[in-house]
Amino acid sequence: MKIINQLEYVNLVYPTTLTPDAPFCPPYPTVAQAGCGICCACMLMERLTEEILTVEEGIALSIEAGANRNGTDMKKLGAALAKKYQLQFSWSDTLSDLLCSLSKKGAAILNVGGDTQGRVGTFSQHGHYVLAFAKNGDRIQIADPSYTREKYLHPDRAARVICMQDHTLEVPKEELIQDLSMRSPSIYLFTKE
Repeated sequence: MKIINQLEYVNLVYPTTLTPDAPFCPPYPTVAQAGCGICCACMLMERLTEEILTVEEGIALSIEAGANRNGTDMKKLGAALAKKYQLQFSWSDTLSDLLCSLSKKGAAILNVGGDTQGRVGTFSQHGHYVLAFAKNGDRIQIADPSYTREKYLHPDRAARVICMQDHTLEVPKEELIQDLSMRSPSIYLFTKE
């Protein structure tokens, strides 16, 4: 699976809003600013179907599904992906559902929260989508579409994750619980039909 980093798309516009009540009008943010969900969807497709969904095609699908509001509405985009690529799709807030899906060679887009109650978010200071694509014992393998080496040098994050050579992360499942508890639904599950 090719890792897609949204930060490489500073000039590709994603017609969306960044906050719930913002008017939907230009200037729109770029994928670098608001495309974490799109990038996760593209990585997910290659992981589960071996088909390539480009970032541009992901944007078009998001717009077609009406998912391009407040970043990306993963319920709407997930349903569109499932229909187009013949996948099973559901959502949950339960870590055991994530572990079950990963054990069946599924994958999940996680809607993680950010800093709260003096705790630095593992993946972001705010809301963010990351892709959970496998498990290794008690650790979940994650692709973060806004990965930078510097991001994970922060002492709090460095204590929670293992950075892999391919720019993916391994995170103990217990570390995900607080990041997932800030969003609902927090886990979007995908498996092959």
